[in-house]
Amino acid sequence: MPRVRSPSLKGTLNKLIDRAVHNNKPVKDLGTLVVDEALHTLVEGEFRLDKFIKYHVAPMARKRRRRH
Repeated sequence: MPRVRSPSLKGTLNKLIDRAVHNNKPVKDLGTLVVDEALHTLVEGEFRLDKFIKYHVAPMARKRRRRH
């Protein structure tokens, strides 16, 4: 039987940040985006450009492309 892993501290903290800052909804304004990224960077100990592009830049670009 596979072992169930308990959530890591980083994962738990990141989920709390998401709920507190933007309630698990997409970030819509620059101020919220900056606060969200700063808090996640503190938890992770480094700024991850690949994650920033994947979760923020790419969805915003797709949304703009649909509108035009």
